[in-house]
Amino acid sequence: LPQFTADQSTLYFTRVDKGQEDIYFTVSDGNRYSEPKPFDVVHAERKNDGAHTISADGNQFFFTLCDDKTGVGGCDIYFTNRENGKWKKPKNLSGRINSILWESQPSLSGDGKTLFFSSTRDGGVGGKDIWYCKLDSLGVWSNPINVGPMINTIGNESSPFIHPDLQTLYFRSDEHLGMGSFDIFLSRKEINDEWGVPLNLGYPINTD
Repeated sequence: LPQFTADQSTLYFTRVDKGQEDIYFTVSDGNRYSEPKPFDVVHAERKNDGAHTISADGNQFFFTLCDDKTGVGGCDIYFTNRENGKWKKPKNLSGRINSILWESQPSLSGDGKTLFFSSTRDGGVGGKDIWYCKLDSLGVWSNPINVGPMINTIGNESSPFIHPDLQTLYFRSDEHLGMGSFDIFLSRKEINDEWGVPLNLGYPINTD
């Protein structure tokens, strides 16, 4: 799950070593990227961390951390922000966003006001569903809202990515009509502000 900062100066990605997921980053000098280094701010020893999203200004970082003592469930979404060039200690997004079940794969909108993620929390349509939260004027996240049955199915929907236009949502599904196990789809908001019928991205992106 690689992601650039908006100016493409830094690339964050997840690396797996001996079954352990950790977030790394590499910095460009304009010609080439540096040797990747662990993003130690979010690194938790002997814990899986990954599935991240970074704000457009590069100062807010959301990621998934599993089986940590500060967690609400097995895998939770955490947050850290950068002040005066330094990242602060990550915090769990608490019981409002995280449940006793699985929350992961956050995607922050370009304006920083909507956070999409995948979860197996109660109240969903199927196994893994895509949910979102809105940030209010006081900087408080709303309770999670299910994106609804146009996107979520009795199967599994995950890996959401909200385009900077705020109108296009990419995700993967194993239930919508596809070519293989999981396919990548996109849905666009319609005039009524509801999500439209998902479109399979087709071959050669999706295969059997």
